[in-house]
Amino acid sequence: MATNYRIKKMDIRQEPFIFRPIGDKLHKVGHKLKLRLQQEIQNNGYSVTPDQVIVLGSLWNDEGLSQNEICAFTTKGKSNVTRIIDNLVKKELAYRETDPRDRRSSKVFLTDSGRNLKNLIYPILQEYFSHAFAGFSDKEFAHFESYLIRVADNLDKMDF
Repeated sequence: MATNYRIKKMDIRQEPFIFRPIGDKLHKVGHKLKLRLQQEIQNNGYSVTPDQVIVLGSLWNDEGLSQNEICAFTTKGKSNVTRIIDNLVKKELAYRETDPRDRRSSKVFLTDSGRNLKNLIYPILQEYFSHAFAGFSDKEFAHFESYLIRVADNLDKMDF
């Protein structure tokens, strides 16, 4: 008796990761965005990394954050944030002050150079991302962003 091999239509939500090229695409796009942004920042004469810009962004939004608050804002790990802050301090873009309410903790503040960098970097970021998302209508971009937020929220709900 001949075996009837039928290819069934896959429900991609049920298949393992190896059958889900979306994970690979997300990784590649994220990596490419970060790599090209680094090149764009360097081509404009600045010696900060995209990760440093993310931490600076949290401080541009609210100076005097603790390292834990920066971790929460950026979703980066403590050791990574420590290294980034150390580098920002070396570049004289930020400095630490001991928290007067908890001497075990320190708050991170921007120097004048760190504050001024915002006005220099923002136009680069705006132009870069407008090119990266060229061809997206406002509605498409809003949908794209909402999908990413939904995936992130779903991941946050997972128990490991």
